[in-house]
Amino acid sequence: MKNAVINFNNRNLGYGVNIKKCLNYAYKNNYNYAVMIHGDNQYSSKYIKLMVNKILITKNAAISGSRMFNKKKAPQGGMPFYKFIGNIFLTKLFNLLYNTSFTDCHTGYWLYNLNKIKKNSINKFDDGFLFDIDMRLEIIKKKETIEEIPIITRYGTERSSIHIAYALNFFKKIIIKKFYK
Repeated sequence: MKNAVINFNNRNLGYGVNIKKCLNYAYKNNYNYAVMIHGDNQYSSKYIKLMVNKILITKNAAISGSRMFNKKKAPQGGMPFYKFIGNIFLTKLFNLLYNTSFTDCHTGYWLYNLNKIKKNSINKFDDGFLFDIDMRLEIIKKKETIEEIPIITRYGTERSSIHIAYALNFFKKIIIKKFYK
């Protein structure tokens, strides 16, 4: 890919810290856009061109890839049933609390418009897996737009206990941000 920069770390920085490092690199080098794709080989890079074209036309703050745009296709890509049901529940709760209409609040596929997202706000976001929800909440708070595009994912056989902890922390964060801050 022309003009792509791949940034490697010597050690595992953790999810949110790694994204902050990459976004700060993009800000430092005056990039207008940055793509974030989870590194678990679940998401195909084939959607990047579509996302870039959309953000250039719309000037949205972000474009996110939604596995749940067409709910029937998510399980076809191997999405485990517990993730499927959890995603539906937590996304519906988020939409209810924040008066939004997202189809997938847990995607690992983003294109950020760095002209709409301020550098000083990202450094305050969660250093772990809740970075994405902090980003989503910040964009909503600023009354900017996140547009979703339908994507197809593929799941491997990995299993992780982090999903329950993530779901509970996501639930806690969206409640606290809504009612206590």
